[in-house]
Amino acid sequence: FQLVCGVLFELLGCTLMKLSKGLTQIRLAILAISCMGLSFCLFGLAVDNLELSLTYSIWCATGITAMCFIGMLKFNEKFTPLKVCSIASIVVGVTGLQFAGVEY
Repeated sequence: FQLVCGVLFELLGCTLMKLSKGLTQIRLAILAISCMGLSFCLFGLAVDNLELSLTYSIWCATGITAMCFIGMLKFNEKFTPLKVCSIASIVVGVTGLQFAGVEY
């Protein structure tokens, strides 16, 4: 639960950073920094209950993937086949890490 909420606050913080135009719009900048701080606190709680390598890889992969889609939908960023393949490789890599610790 902490990991999911942490990623959501990270996404909100990153989006607010972009909207704050380089942290020059003070209200949005304060909200962005607050979201990022809360995000890191939640990540700290998540790693207390989960493996660090797995938690961090899920955190990064989810954030990267979601920010690519947010960038495309909200900020009209280019979405190329190379981006799609790159995102897919990140997701495959994190999935592999999840199964790497499973013993049969």
